[in-house]
Amino acid sequence: MIRVGGRVIGWRSLPGFPYQTEQTFGAWMGLLFIAIWMARGHLSQVIRTAFDWRSAEDVQGTDEPMRYRTVLLGLVFGILFITIFCYKAGMSFVVTLVFFSIYLGTSTTLTRIRAELGPPAHDLTYAYPELIMIGAVGTRRIGPSNLTMFSFFRFLTRVYGSHPMPVQLEGFKLAERVKLKTRKVLIALGLASFLGIFGSFWALLHNFYQYGAANVTGFSLGHGVGAFNILQNRLNNPIDHDYPSLVFISVGLLFTFLLMTLRIKFFWWTLHPGGFALAGSWAMNYFWLSFFISWLVKGLILRRGGLKTYQRAVPFFLGMILGQFSVSTLWNVIVTLLGLPPGLYSHATYP
Repeated sequence: MIRVGGRVIGWRSLPGFPYQTEQTFGAWMGLLFIAIWMARGHLSQVIRTAFDWRSAEDVQGTDEPMRYRTVLLGLVFGILFITIFCYKAGMSFVVTLVFFSIYLGTSTTLTRIRAELGPPAHDLTYAYPELIMIGAVGTRRIGPSNLTMFSFFRFLTRVYGSHPMPVQLEGFKLAERVKLKTRKVLIALGLASFLGIFGSFWALLHNFYQYGAANVTGFSLGHGVGAFNILQNRLNNPIDHDYPSLVFISVGLLFTFLLMTLRIKFFWWTLHPGGFALAGSWAMNYFWLSFFISWLVKGLILRRGGLKTYQRAVPFFLGMILGQFSVSTLWNVIVTLLGLPPGLYSHATYP
């Protein structure tokens, strides 16, 4: 609607219209504020519990993976460590705090969306923290050192499709379903993270030396060469601010508040603000038709066959999902055994 309406009105002449990424970013920030507001009672209890020096079992039970006090201390020391690290690397103190506050906020929103909607894609491509920072004050005031560090963190913020936070939450939810001790899951996740980090380092360097860094998809486009091409452009063509960008971020933020208000006030209102936040994702260019077909088939089954027919049909569609993942896994194995270039299988299995 924004694209069509903008063309009718004549807004297509605006540079960068429809500022889809900015609206999406604003929507994610809106969902973050809504989540914090709705959980304010629980968060207040968590803080009070963390500063209660009685035993954890007396104040919070034994079903949590760790004590609230441990969580808050880990958050504080984690932020302290990354702040000192970035400061030593040339990033200013204020920019570091703002950058990672936006990043952690985006991560929290992503996890909330996964828990509530379970979407197949949430890449949030190009909506990285420096987007709003550069739009607010421009590249000149941020400075070359901070811009350079933005490029080094681009691997972290370019896309959020494989973010660990929602995966960890799903692990704890599965443990709750099967009545498994969440602390055991915490240990397993910590071990997996430790091994995964060093395994990724090895795999990345191996592919670089085997095929050349410029030929590894993702590194050449966004995380490596692409990141420093953007840095070069920002240094050679500095800007003071980007007010249209901030306007569209505000539009996304306010529209999300409006959708949530309508959803709370009117039972018949079916449009979810999470859908608006996800609609701007790059992957939706591929998934929108699948969503439409799924919605159409589900609607026809419910209308014509009722709830019982729908329940009987669910295993069939779950089997289709399993089949798609099986094909993708099979191609992974074939590519590995035949020594074909990495990523080749994706062209055969991508939706």
